Amino acid sequence: MLILVVCTLNKWIGKKQFFIIKKLSIIKPNLTRVYRNLAKVYQCTEKEELATEYTYKALILEPELATATEHLNIGNKLLELNKIDAAINCYRNAVKINPNLLAGYQNLGELLAENGELESALIVLHQGIKIDAKNPRCYYLLGEVLQKQGQYELAISAYSHGIELKPENHLFHKKLGDVWEKMGKLDVAISCYEKAIEINPNLFWGYYSLGNIYTKQQKWDEAIAAYQQAIIINPNFSGVYYNLADAFLYNSQKGEAIIAYLEAVKLRPEPSWFSYHSVLWEH
Repeated sequence: MLILVVCTLNKWIGKKQFFIIKKLSIIKPNLTRVYRNLAKVYQCTEKEELATEYTYKALILEPELATATEHLNIGNKLLELNKIDAAINCYRNAVKINPNLLAGYQNLGELLAENGELESALIVLHQGIKIDAKNPRCYYLLGEVLQKQGQYELAISAYSHGIELKPENHLFHKKLGDVWEKMGKLDVAISCYEKAIEINPNLFWGYYSLGNIYTKQQKWDEAIAAYQQAIIINPNFSGVYYNLADAFLYNSQKGEAIIAYLEAVKLRPEPSWFSYHSVLWEH
């Protein structure tokens, strides 16, 4: 009833809102009910960010009073607001309350990896795989963590498991190609990128990565073709123009190289890039 009254009053009093309830939260900062009421009021007035903030405060005070799903959902909302540490706390509580909540492990593992907590991420993702050994997302995230750690053989194994489960997902093939490229197995990497592009012909990073490998192999015609296809898909990425310019240059196509370089400069005119690619003007 209180919430309904305050919501109604808020339509009339504008910015002078919720003074009494907010005052209570200052006087009695540990009252979970106060925070929950504030959250409901803000939700009622479509102030979703503040509603999420106060719901989170209530959950942290008494996490055992909420369900695992509630913690998961608030964690998702906090993630949308880029409140990473708070989202991690929610996901930890979610899997603590429900140790079989796969989505909690997935989200927690992904955030821990992005936060640089790779060992913790590995533990969480392995637990997720124990719950569901046929979940491709867990293998994808696991592969990313292992790749960041330089454990390339294990990363290959994780991505390969993912491909077995979801062979038509181009991202697995692209990631697998990245690992093979790091290991110096360029022809194998090319096959992975080509498969990724076969599945998704608009995969910019597939063509870009192909161009980079062909450049390493000094296969200039192939590199040029790959970079040009990447530009058709995304004409606003300066790096591909710089790489294309280099490929043209080494392929004795100075005019085309200058045109590509000028396109790159339009997109990224920083002096550091000028000096790095000044070799263009020496030919």
